[in-house]
Amino acid sequence: MTTKRVYILGAGASAPSGVPVVKGFFNAIEDSKHSGAKHFQTFMRGYQALRGVHAKGRLDTQNIEEVLGAFELAQLCEEQLVNDVDPKELVDAAKRVIGDVIAERSKIRVEYRTTSNTVGPSASKIEPPLGYRSLTKTKNASFITFNQDLMLEYALWLDKVRFHHAGLQDADSVPIIKLHGSLNWERDEKSKAVMVHDPNKVFASQRREWFDEPLPGNDTLIHEKTLPTIAHTPLIVPPSWAKYAHYLPISAVWKAAVAALRAAQEIYVIGYSLPESDFFFRHLFAIGTLSDTRIRKFLLIDPNAGQTQARYRRLLGAELEHVFESRASSFGGMKEADFE
Repeated sequence: MTTKRVYILGAGASAPSGVPVVKGFFNAIEDSKHSGAKHFQTFMRGYQALRGVHAKGRLDTQNIEEVLGAFELAQLCEEQLVNDVDPKELVDAAKRVIGDVIAERSKIRVEYRTTSNTVGPSASKIEPPLGYRSLTKTKNASFITFNQDLMLEYALWLDKVRFHHAGLQDADSVPIIKLHGSLNWERDEKSKAVMVHDPNKVFASQRREWFDEPLPGNDTLIHEKTLPTIAHTPLIVPPSWAKYAHYLPISAVWKAAVAALRAAQEIYVIGYSLPESDFFFRHLFAIGTLSDTRIRKFLLIDPNAGQTQARYRRLLGAELEHVFESRASSFGGMKEADFE
């Protein structure tokens, strides 16, 4: 019988592929090739308005999640942070900015080589995203992720592993459970239902484009490519006050996470630092592990595991203290054998 394993993925899992973490996200916004777009300008006007809050209150305006949460609270309270910008427009602009930055920073390495059929080198191989390539062969695995990027999906697609977004799609394939939304999710304004845009079609189209693209020169080249910019406002859930009531349409996703945790015999946490402010995950984990299933292993993988493990020890009950391990490793350098 194959052991049921759950991977819990935080921002540190996608960082090796170029996806910015909270610290440094605003640098990525300022450096974005889309910075002149209308939604970027709208976002920056709202951001500048928030920076004035320090006169009477405190808000971490260098934390993109706090900024988005503040925009959403202003929308709920019908408060205009910018005189001529509707609060909903400001929230949508922020989500599009986040989506654009994540997409353009998600690096895919493509190898180009000279062949007899091309003027210059043509694409011969696409390398799976760093780190994620080591997980695609795990049997009987579920993935719970806080990340909105599509690096995990891309790695599975490259290895021809079928997957679905649990809670929103039903399929006999690898479940991906995205707690904070996803770049390929969109909320229908009328029905409020969540639409899932098939990432497989995007990946296939991008692959054809890369492989049809000859380059000048005769040597083997490695080029970093990015996924295309999304054309919709992505459904993104900030880890803030609004999570419980404001995002009821994805409650089925959170139910899927609880179900996965209840069945888990092994739990691997990669790149998630368990911030003290994330009460949601603490509650989710507590409810999800209320089962008769015995967890045989709980492994924390994080370059700063020495600092992070204290928070996890406070999270885990007495039964899991004996199976808890931590490994101070960079996910980007890990191999398939590390997860056997």
